[in-house]
This record gives sequence, C-alpha cells and structure tokens, in this order.
Amino acid sequence: MKDFKLKDGMKVLIKSWKKMKKEYGLDTDGDINLSPHFSKEMKHLCKKVVTIEIDNNIATTTSKRKIWFICPQMVEAVICPESYEEHEQEEEHKKFIYPIFKKSKVTNVIVKFIGPNEATVLFDPNNQHNNDSGYDWVEHTDTDSWEDVPYDKERGFWHGQPVWFWGNNDTHVRQVRFYNVKNQATFSYTGYTHGVGFGNYEAVKPEHYEDWMYEAYKTLEGI
Repeated sequence: MKDFKLKDGMKVLIKSWKKMKKEYGLDTDGDINLSPHFSKEMKHLCKKVVTIEIDNNIATTTSKRKIWFICPQMVEAVICPESYEEHEQEEEHKKFIYPIFKKSKVTNVIVKFIGPNEATVLFDPNNQHNNDSGYDWVEHTDTDSWEDVPYDKERGFWHGQPVWFWGNNDTHVRQVRFYNVKNQATFSYTGYTHGVGFGNYEAVKPEHYEDWMYEAYKTLEGI
C-alpha cells in the first residue's frame, strides 16, 4: 500500500519480510531498501498489527520499548476496529494445537474441538447428545463453560474413555474398562485410579456404548 497517509492511532498490518524483500530489495546493510529503511531489528513487527503514532508528521510505532519508523510501503493493510478484533482472535487461536478435549461444566459432556468453536460431542453421560457437532459452540477458551480433559496423544484416548483391553496372550477374550490418561492405564474395575496397564487397547465405538457405561463413568475417581 503506497497511496495513503498514515494517521495517528491507525492500526495497520505490517508486511512479511519476504514480501518486502521481493518488492524493494535489500540495501548494503541487509535491511529492506526503503526510506526509512526496514531494518533486521524490525523483523518482529512483520505480519503483526501495530498502532501508528504521529509526531511532527513522522509516523512511528512503539514495540519492545523502542520507537520504529513506519512508512506506507511497509503496510499490508489498514485494520478497521472490527477486522482488528477478528485478526487478534485469529492470532490467539493460532496458539492452540487441535484437537482439544473439554468437559462442559454445565452438562458434563465430553467434546472434541477442532477449532475455536467447532466441536463434536464424544461422550454424554446423560446419553442424549452423542456425536452432535457444529460451529456454534461456546469457545473452548471460556473457562466458565469448559474444563480441560487430559488426552493421550500417542494412543488417541481421552481421560475416562471406554476402551477394550486385553493382554498379549488373551486370544479369546476382550474386556471393557475406562482409560486413565494420567496413569496411561485403565481405571480399576471398581472405578479407582490405581488400575492396571495392558498390552493392547482399542476404543469402544460410540454406537456400542451401553447404559451401564454412562452410569459407571459418573463415579470414576477424580472425574
């Protein structure tokens, strides 16, 4: 963006280093060849929204306790208040690695989030909403609505999930218990955390959940 004037209080998105290098090249010091130049020390501003400050018709922004000179050629886009809020939310959610597993503090349902408010019900202790999904969930960052559910990434199980288990020599039997992510084993047959580890596990499919599983889950120790 070239043909516009930077104004005091304006929020702008700074271009990437790669894009400015392609557009303007580098000077002999290895900085972006602009006036004022975009130095290597300013790389932390790239792809960030900054607030413009105007003093004596000179545009600057403040970051890391320093003042940096800004010119229109450095700007990717001017951010209006609405899009700035959306941009900030987008940047915030980039910090999360999905899927994320949560339990509702209201209904106790276990859900899997694959986005800020996109989720699927994995387990409803009341057996009413299993496999419900959509984009209109309360965001997983809302601590009034959700609490974390531990997740065993290696095995793909969430804490308290019904699983089949069997030993390596158990050729004619499978049993069901609840998986304990914290111990990487099962809960005991009476629901306590000091269960036993087995050689093999497999998730019970939701369509095979039975009424006793919903009731037993509610009394697992620490759930």
